[in-house]
Amino acid sequence: MLALGDSAPSLELPDAATGESVTDPWREGPVVLAFFKTTCPVCQMAAPKVQALAEAGVRVVAVGEDPPREIQGYADRHGQKVTTLSEPAPYPASDAFGIDTVPTLFRVDEDGTVRDTVVSWNRAEWNRFAEAAGGTAVSDEGDARYWELEFVDPTATSPAPTGISPGVTRLEYDFVQGRLFLVTPYIEGGTLAHRLQSGPLSLAEVRQLFVPLVQAIAYIHRRGVIHRDLK
Repeated sequence: MLALGDSAPSLELPDAATGESVTDPWREGPVVLAFFKTTCPVCQMAAPKVQALAEAGVRVVAVGEDPPREIQGYADRHGQKVTTLSEPAPYPASDAFGIDTVPTLFRVDEDGTVRDTVVSWNRAEWNRFAEAAGGTAVSDEGDARYWELEFVDPTATSPAPTGISPGVTRLEYDFVQGRLFLVTPYIEGGTLAHRLQSGPLSLAEVRQLFVPLVQAIAYIHRRGVIHRDLK
């Protein structure tokens, strides 16, 4: 990822709202570039903080790793109304900036020099970043609340009450002292490795385990999410 003092690589992307091409937003003055993805739960949590940064007078241009329609829906749902550029796959701008985690914010001077960065979510770091950019703190301990995060549960056999796919359930997550934690359900029955110690799975057991798992993976793929660590 770009370090402080590096020169921001040139970018040219369409405005998600107007379709007009935008080149190197820092040419018009110092700017915070906020990279995000609409399916990222931490980005969703941080979206009001990005908006608060802009409302404090800091010039913010977001870069969404998604098509314009998805970006507009994200803005409506999560309240991030700043100017947003659309960067669908294969994400040339994100790659040029060296991004491997979203959200990631860069503060770039008018000469294209990177002056500050913040990666993912840490309340203290976001507040420091916001104040250094000329704004005010965007988060305090009192604004934390529970959020929902989907995860694959291969033991599930029917849709959750929310109507999502079998094999996908919801986790609650929150932040304490700026750090993310997950609240996971306890699932009885032990691990697959423990089960295999008593012998191979029967065809019926394989079907029971893997049909909902494949359905869940198909569901998250339809949501634009790639697991990247299936074994």
